[in-house]
Amino acid sequence: MKSILKILAGVIFIVAVIVSGVTLYWGRPQEIDFVAILPDKLEHCGKMIGRNTAEYAQLKKWLETNKSGWQNTPASYTPHHTYTSPNISINILADGVVINYKTKNGNWSQVSKSKGSKELLIECTKANKSLKSGPRNRYAVFAAP
Repeated sequence: MKSILKILAGVIFIVAVIVSGVTLYWGRPQEIDFVAILPDKLEHCGKMIGRNTAEYAQLKKWLETNKSGWQNTPASYTPHHTYTSPNISINILADGVVINYKTKNGNWSQVSKSKGSKELLIECTKANKSLKSGPRNRYAVFAAP
């Protein structure tokens, strides 16, 4: 009986070490240079923007100053103000940014950064007059019937 308990304790310990290691690896902050993979054109607010536009310059500047502190995130986020192309999707929220991008090996990865990004929301609101209510909150509230 004692040997079974020892084996069981050993298995539980090994599983705990593996789970802890994976959790620490997954949640580590990363430094990612998104400017290096930013395409020449992105769709933003229903129109194509390029390197010579103010919206593109504002996004590029934000990405240049926010290379570090990105974290993997398995959560799904409602698209708010997005910059999109075939290889990258940048979702601007009131309290941060979520980026889905195609990695070198062709897989998609999603990272997020909780940092003020209101200057990017303002640009989109100015560019798209149909956004009269301003940026939405990332969390939906549902009332009970």
